[in-house]
Amino acid sequence: MTTVAPYVHRGRERRRRLEEMLAFALAYRGWTTRQLGRALDRDPSNLVPDSGIPKLDLVVRLAEVLGWPLQEVVNELGCETAAPTRPGAGEPIETTGGGDDAFGSPTASGAPPVGDAAPLEEVLAWERAGRFTHAIEAARRGIDRFGADERARLPLMERLCVCYEATGHLVEARALAGEVAERTLAYEREDAMLAMHARSCARRGACRAEIALANGAPYGETSRETSCETSRETSGVPSAHRPALLSAANDLHRARGLLASPRVQQSDPHADAAASIAAAALLEINVGLGERSARDAVTEAMTTIEAAIDIEATDAGPKLEALGWWCLAGCRIAMAHLQQEAELHRTLAILTNKADEIAHAVGSWRLHERVLTMEFARRERVADWLGAAEAWVLDRDDVRLIVGCVGGNPRFRDIGLRILRSATITEG
Repeated sequence: MTTVAPYVHRGRERRRRLEEMLAFALAYRGWTTRQLGRALDRDPSNLVPDSGIPKLDLVVRLAEVLGWPLQEVVNELGCETAAPTRPGAGEPIETTGGGDDAFGSPTASGAPPVGDAAPLEEVLAWERAGRFTHAIEAARRGIDRFGADERARLPLMERLCVCYEATGHLVEARALAGEVAERTLAYEREDAMLAMHARSCARRGACRAEIALANGAPYGETSRETSCETSRETSGVPSAHRPALLSAANDLHRARGLLASPRVQQSDPHADAAASIAAAALLEINVGLGERSARDAVTEAMTTIEAAIDIEATDAGPKLEALGWWCLAGCRIAMAHLQQEAELHRTLAILTNKADEIAHAVGSWRLHERVLTMEFARRERVADWLGAAEAWVLDRDDVRLIVGCVGGNPRFRDIGLRILRSATITEG
């Protein structure tokens, strides 16, 4: 019997991984193989070396095409050495034609401002492109640059908090939101600072709630140990987590009151949307505290999103996006509490479909990532119930979206790659 050397197996695996990453790059950019070869500075007929081990310049260029951090590409390709530090590696590059940039990623010709231009604008541009790791780095640079100038630092600290929350760093987001909330009190006579204080209170409350609900069974688990359906639907988190939920509720109530005030309404045109998202978080808290039944809460979420029945007739702005977060709040409540599987999956299907429509309408990468994560959890639950997995069928735009979310948000990486690797890709 012939024995195949281990390095042969490793070479095959590396080739497979590189071929997979190249396929992701083609779908993400909407390019032909020739265009990809030009971007990688390679012969398009020989993009994958026989050894399966790409040269460093190919890895760097592939990271640029995907818009992924360089180290993440190194990890996925199974390279054994750390990626070198290279300014701009993993940043989007200018396309070479043959397809739109993926969902608004900034290119070299429309990149975020750098240097002294506007640190806050740079952060916001990366956020709009769904590149939260880049946004975090830009925010930190801006904060360091402004030193003791607190007025210039606070808006950047607020955006850094948003990005921490988006990437799942909830403890850091909670702490930073609290710091911004406290510091802005010194300027509360200024309407803009009062609005920032209100938003930061809301964000701290939302982070506190998410941490407590995730840690507090049964809300944070989908355990089936509770045999009594009624008790499960009305039970709250353990007493150890109640203080955190009560603190979160206090934050959110304060935020909603301020967001409804004339001063904040005049200063922040999106105050109503922020208040709506805070209300959705309070709904989850009330269920977690046992003050509302899950069914009543889900019904309220369903009623609230009726305002978005006709997406095309609804303004695609922050108020519509807020309804997407209501959908996700309803999903989390249903996942944690509803015991009848048929009812649960019918509820989740309605809410995730509507949230997906809203995410596409408003172009929110944060919402896209959360919707995909919830859809993944829904399918896992269906597989447990029926004993068979629901197939993922993706078209090119779906692939572009998922690859973009993977590159921009580390917390989605594992789920996103599992979806891509198990999916059937169509040409639609």
